[in-house]
Amino acid sequence: MIRINLLAKKVSKKKAGAIQHLAIGGLVVALLAMALGWVWIDQKGKLATLRSQIARQQAEKDRLKNVNEEKGRFEKEKAELERKLAIITKLQKERIVPVRLLDEINRAIDVSTPIWLTNYAYTPAGVTLDGYSLSHEALRPLVDSLEQSPFYKGVELIYSERTELQSRQVFRFSIKAGVQQPD
Repeated sequence: MIRINLLAKKVSKKKAGAIQHLAIGGLVVALLAMALGWVWIDQKGKLATLRSQIARQQAEKDRLKNVNEEKGRFEKEKAELERKLAIITKLQKERIVPVRLLDEINRAIDVSTPIWLTNYAYTPAGVTLDGYSLSHEALRPLVDSLEQSPFYKGVELIYSERTELQSRQVFRFSIKAGVQQPD
């Protein structure tokens, strides 16, 4: 008689199926573990890259902060130097003005004219000339020359009065004029 053991085959198929399921499950778990390991390593690398970028950008930020501070300091120094240069330029221009004005008066007074100046007062607003002349007629050429000068404007004879100087009759005078700044 032939005996067929049907139960044993069923059990072995169950064992084989279970082994196959366990193998597939183990393979899936291994693949999943490998995938998670790869993702963890990849994320760790990205994190390290981002941290190094943050460190570089922070260093760049600090450097630029120093550059901005230096720029601000240089701009303040530049403004201060420009202010000083403007003052120096103004002083040089104002220094030249009295010299030119005196030169103009020298040209206006003829050597043969009996006039002498005793006081010359300069301010940026105008000039006052005080002096003596031997006659009223001697003042006219001086006033006319000053009126024609490009540096004097609004020339005005304030007074001319007779007085005695070293026992001689002379005319004391005062002339006032505005100043036109020369270029």
